[in-house]
Amino acid sequence: MGFPASPSRFQRARSRAHSLSDGPKASLAIHPPVHLTLHPDEPIRTVDDALKVVLRHARDPEDRNTQRLITALNHASSQEQADRVAVLFRNWARDEDLLLVPPEDRRNVG
Repeated sequence: MGFPASPSRFQRARSRAHSLSDGPKASLAIHPPVHLTLHPDEPIRTVDDALKVVLRHARDPEDRNTQRLITALNHASSQEQADRVAVLFRNWARDEDLLLVPPEDRRNVG
């Protein structure tokens, strides 16, 4: 019988997110809300919701940029920090092909 494998940074972040989900960041708003392809009618409006999306839908949870975003989301404790991390989250969602772009904002290619 061996020792259990140590949890990855992603697993530790997920555990931390669960323990903090009722904490102060639950009230930190993301302005404007981020619309995702996952649930087009339910935009991401809080830092806590953004963290849940990253933890559940990251293509590569161990990716350095994903890990940085998780850390930033976990540590956001003011509206100013929430505003900064919202930009990171929006960029991450775009890079993960999760960002819903309204038809009027799409560029006509071709």
